[in-house]
Amino acid sequence: MRRRFYPALLLVLFLVLAGCTMGVTRYGDLRGYVGIRVNPGIQSQEILLGEINPEDVVISSQAFDESEDNIMPLAGAKVYISGQKGYIPTEQDGIFRAYRLPVGWKTITIFHPDLRKEIIRNKLVQEGPNTLDDAIGGVGYYLVIGIEKYEYLPDAPGTVSDALSVVDVFENHTKLPGYVMDLTNRKATKENIEEAIKNIPGVTPDDYLVLYFAGRMGWDFLSPYNDNGMLDRDGVPYGAITDTELELWLREFPGDVTVILDGSESATFADGEETLPIRPLALQKPRYTVISSAGRDQNAHVIEGGHGLFTNYLVSGLSEPDERIKADRNRDGTITAHEIFEYVRMKMIGDVGEAQVPELYPERANTVILRY
Repeated sequence: MRRRFYPALLLVLFLVLAGCTMGVTRYGDLRGYVGIRVNPGIQSQEILLGEINPEDVVISSQAFDESEDNIMPLAGAKVYISGQKGYIPTEQDGIFRAYRLPVGWKTITIFHPDLRKEIIRNKLVQEGPNTLDDAIGGVGYYLVIGIEKYEYLPDAPGTVSDALSVVDVFENHTKLPGYVMDLTNRKATKENIEEAIKNIPGVTPDDYLVLYFAGRMGWDFLSPYNDNGMLDRDGVPYGAITDTELELWLREFPGDVTVILDGSESATFADGEETLPIRPLALQKPRYTVISSAGRDQNAHVIEGGHGLFTNYLVSGLSEPDERIKADRNRDGTITAHEIFEYVRMKMIGDVGEAQVPELYPERANTVILRY
């Protein structure tokens, strides 16, 4: 009888102890660093660069030697951890610390005004101390092209002034860190534009590019400074930049690309129809957004002072405080391609009716253009 009793008693004790431990919650701590990597610049012999701004956002488990790694802390970032209330701010040294997190997979979301979009990472928190692995947030590149004086073609008055106004928007009226490059007049040759695009050092899908062009253009082509106006045997402009060529230059860039065109018949560059929304062929990929200033058979209107009507409202909607609030329909401090397009479109309809109608592809593009 005793031989049967003791094994049974041991089994009961084991089950009781196991039941007690199964109900115990285990915890872990999490430590991370949020910083901005400062790139010494983009080098090109033919390109004039704007002011150097912070390039990337880096999340790591420890602070870096700034002088050695060109990384500066990003203070005031909001770190949200799934299952936890509120957020944890990063300190002046870029460090954040979270204590007593229940073990398991966590979604970590990091927001800061300098970020175009939130950084989201998944992390398995285990019992004891944990560190967040490195991650890189995106940086913006802005290539602004304006050609007023052509080598062979008639002039396009006001386009350089328009381009410089757009440069000012992206240098001085957005919180998003990035690089602004401009090519105007004789610097904006076909070769230099190709070189500029191919030399943009986007390294992650979170990086993004905004390309603005103001100048002469026609059916599916843009005219660089040295466009000679000649056609090849297939009727394609010999010295122009076709939509196919532009996409070929852009395709190596890893992130989203927004193309903004201000010129007569600019929608035709994306295969627009007079009565239909534009349908880009070469640029018909999910990561491309195209905003054009005029449809097929429509001229780009110029206002007093030589400025383009389209760019005049584009700039005001992105930079003037009162107008920017009107453009930002949901008042979230971020202006998307669709928001600025709708703002500009309504302004232009009020001025010239259906004589010049801007177009957008895709029609509900929510690509971020600016944050204020």
